[in-house]
Amino acid sequence: TVWDSNIQNYQYYTQDDDAYIAPLTAFFVQHNQATSVTFHPDGRAAKLPEGTTRSASALRSGDGRQVLNLVLSNDSLSDKTRIVFNEAAKAGYELGLDASKFRSMNPNAPAFYSIDVDNQQLAINERPWDNGVVRLGCNFGVKGEYSIALQEAVEQDLILVDKVTGAQTNLKEQAYRFSAEVGESNDRFELRSGNPTGTEEIAGFQWQVRGGQLFLTGLP
Repeated sequence: TVWDSNIQNYQYYTQDDDAYIAPLTAFFVQHNQATSVTFHPDGRAAKLPEGTTRSASALRSGDGRQVLNLVLSNDSLSDKTRIVFNEAAKAGYELGLDASKFRSMNPNAPAFYSIDVDNQQLAINERPWDNGVVRLGCNFGVKGEYSIALQEAVEQDLILVDKVTGAQTNLKEQAYRFSAEVGESNDRFELRSGNPTGTEEIAGFQWQVRGGQLFLTGLP
């Protein structure tokens, strides 16, 4: 976890990221063995290698994990939270996978996080798909206009539900823009996702082939 002065907020890095930390930068480490941390000399770099910046979509492995980075921003400041759908993960907090939320030192900066089954505020929430509904929480430092958007493009529909206005926005297609008052809001937003790996049997439909075209009828 590293302070980013550009956005006046903390950035969180895991094995899903290519991250290089500048000399003399302070940082926090969450270590899942809780004994000691060794920094090897071969981890040093005199200059950044080419291709250092990669999107989360390029880092998604083929083991069933799906990484989603969501960004909350106004006209000057922002914050990010990460959701990872992983059927091997637990719904509650796991030291090796999840990360607790750090609040910004700037009182005007927004805070963005997800809320797990134990009502903990998480910057990184690795969890099973379950019903595909993720509670999102925000803390707004200033009154004004905000937006919630995906940091990287995705292929599946991701519906952001604003329970205050009733609006539903597919973040796959566009960002959601809204107004907010100063303060914390933990019951306003939900992210709803279809199962990225599951399949559903559809029965009772008919099909015909006419003139080189496939016609399906009776589908839900």
